Amino acid sequence: MNESILYQRLEHIHNEAIFSSVEQSMEKYLELLNQYPNETVIYQHLGVFFAKHHLFDQALLAIESGIELDDANSKNYFLKGRIYDESLNYSESIKSYEKCLELDSSNQQAKFNLSLALLSIDDFEKGLPLYQYRLSEEQFSRFSGIPGWDKPDRMGRIIIWSEQGVGDEIMFLRLAPVLSKLEGNFFIECDKRFVSTLELNFPEFIFLPKGSDISNSDFDYQSPMGDLLVHFYPELIEERIQQHFIKPVIMNDLESVFSGVPDKRKKVGISWLSMNEEYGTRRSVHIAQLLQHLDPAECVLVNLQYLVPEEDIKKIEEAGFELFDPVDCFNDLEGVFNLISKCDHVITIDNSVVHFAGALGVDVKLLLPRLPNWRWGLKGTKCDWYPTVDIFRQDTSMTWDSVIQQACSSIR
Repeated sequence: MNESILYQRLEHIHNEAIFSSVEQSMEKYLELLNQYPNETVIYQHLGVFFAKHHLFDQALLAIESGIELDDANSKNYFLKGRIYDESLNYSESIKSYEKCLELDSSNQQAKFNLSLALLSIDDFEKGLPLYQYRLSEEQFSRFSGIPGWDKPDRMGRIIIWSEQGVGDEIMFLRLAPVLSKLEGNFFIECDKRFVSTLELNFPEFIFLPKGSDISNSDFDYQSPMGDLLVHFYPELIEERIQQHFIKPVIMNDLESVFSGVPDKRKKVGISWLSMNEEYGTRRSVHIAQLLQHLDPAECVLVNLQYLVPEEDIKKIEEAGFELFDPVDCFNDLEGVFNLISKCDHVITIDNSVVHFAGALGVDVKLLLPRLPNWRWGLKGTKCDWYPTVDIFRQDTSMTWDSVIQQACSSIR
């Protein structure tokens, strides 16, 4: 059949799947396969559909059927790797990405996914050299003409530029103390909302708010911020890094916020929603699930959630909790840092709050989904990034109740 028509029909099924049951969508894919049994792209779409609904065995069966039709199609192996990622079978996803790259050595996304799979199983030796493929040519083009700072012994005026979100900036800057040992002049680009906090903690560096006008002629070398991990990962576990915590900028208007809270009631910061378009639903929890495992007689709650829905605030108040919400958690990150520093505990999902609180050295209970981001590893209750973060992981049921119960129980 005409290829464009086939893609239109597949796109139509994909769009309708939002309003259809799994069974209805599957029937439409199978009907298309009955008409066109030799079209590999249908098996690819079917595999992605099954994986989206956590039907991993069926997803792999669909992709294997596509491979039988065309074993030279690199996309089949790329999708196979993604499915194995989703099912946490990284040994097989690594093999799939390697096969994909045998067929298409220029596939940058496969190289990056292979990097993440290797980092997830703590194989940093093989994973870090591939981590560069996270970046696009467009990102590098900002600094065209400036040599890359690929060797930490190269000194001069070095700009470390921001490439990811605010949580990642704070995470990678855990390695900033390593730069203090070096003789270069470091200019660090970061989110303008916490420039003052970083200037307070690292007066030896010059911080440039993201979006500032930058002249390439002002620098001898450039490096994306994530490459601090590539250069200095072994030093992350050293005591001088592990025990280095940032201090917030003191804000007088927040000093008296908790003055009326009895000592016996803990101040618990909470964040429960992720706005990440790709992973937000997976990472988020319902506020009602969190509230049922906390006691308003034992704790007051501190809102650390940005763009918090009004209905969630109402649920907190209706449950009998005293809620402190003195800061605009989106625009006033300096205030958020200050607020977190006054908390006894923080309970949060995998969003920027865990990085802020971990960098401050506050006791953190991290609620982690079954499929974690590579930085948290696949098992264990601790991570190299932040020694004060305790990790509570979903099990194979992929539900939150027992995870939240354990996290809340640990602060009593």
